[in-house]
Amino acid sequence: MKRAIALLLAAAMVITILASCGTNEKQAYLNAMLEGTGFSGVVLVTKNVKTVCEAAKGTENKFSNKKITADTKFCIGSVSKQFAAAAILLLRQDGQLSVDDKLSKYFPDYRYGNELTIRHLLDMRSGIREFYDVEYIDDAFTELPTGELRGLITNDNTVEENREILEDWLLRQPLEFEPDTAFEYSNSNYFLLARIVEIVSGQSYNEFLREIESMESSYWGKSIKSLTILGNHDLYNNGWENWKAQVYPYTAYYSLVLNGKSGGSVSLFFLDSANGTLGVDQLESLESEICADVNPKIVFSHYPVYAGGNLLMTLQDTTERSLLLTWFSKNNVRYVFAGHAHKNYGFSHSSFREDVTASYVFNRYFRLVTVNTVTGNVSSELLSY
Repeated sequence: MKRAIALLLAAAMVITILASCGTNEKQAYLNAMLEGTGFSGVVLVTKNVKTVCEAAKGTENKFSNKKITADTKFCIGSVSKQFAAAAILLLRQDGQLSVDDKLSKYFPDYRYGNELTIRHLLDMRSGIREFYDVEYIDDAFTELPTGELRGLITNDNTVEENREILEDWLLRQPLEFEPDTAFEYSNSNYFLLARIVEIVSGQSYNEFLREIESMESSYWGKSIKSLTILGNHDLYNNGWENWKAQVYPYTAYYSLVLNGKSGGSVSLFFLDSANGTLGVDQLESLESEICADVNPKIVFSHYPVYAGGNLLMTLQDTTERSLLLTWFSKNNVRYVFAGHAHKNYGFSHSSFREDVTASYVFNRYFRLVTVNTVTGNVSSELLSY
């Protein structure tokens, strides 16, 4: 075990030291580092998607002479847990579940179902018993089903049969501690999360992950746009002293449409509203587009629009403000998000909500916005770091 730890530490040191070497020197250094260690596995160092150096040593197992290569597949173990968590959050993003759902929603007969939530599983704070035992067999640590499951979960069963046996066993076990009173690592939590993915999606867990991997999806960045609402005063404060003549008449908004994987669309409008006004061109063209758009809408504004009159800095042109509030109310605007404030504030208008977030730079606040494109529902979570 000490030798394994030493090798892991050495591998970590390799990556640090290699940063100061040329490519050939890095390969030579890595080869020398591994020489005589008995290392079995793969080391691959990349930078900007290009291979810096690599090494593959040993055989796939003690019973085979098949050599390990850079393409050899390894069991990734608990690295897979991040994918289970991501799958849950994608379903949450689609509005198909909440991390605060009780487990009774998915496992109606579970006696602790009303005490436990998905969040408890994600955080390893459920108290659900571990189904693995770790034993030292044939000079290696091996994970096996806990003793009472050994004769039930076998390679002679199908995957579905083993899953049913394990699920039935888990849901009959007493908790190790009261929910949310302690942290204890347990693979059982993530087994149940994978099952929830299957129950909600109607697909096997493997099918769900393969679909995410293969689809050209906004989840993975191919259609994600990074947008900044640059206000007039930002230009002014950076030396554009004649902003009234050069910027005010010509400010512009931009818009885009979110198309959901499960159907439905939501339109996003980003307004340049710094210095308390939208400007002439922007206001005129915004009216025609926002009134013609039939989708549910979310508006992002640099400046608060109104916020119930409870903030010092809102749109200063009262006529303009009244027009916007009327358009928003009559044209299915669900939410307005704004910044340029020194405190967090929320206000519910007659048909939409306006949330104002304090300055990110000084207060370290930001909002996580979740949109259900099918229903048009929008939720907002205030976060800080």
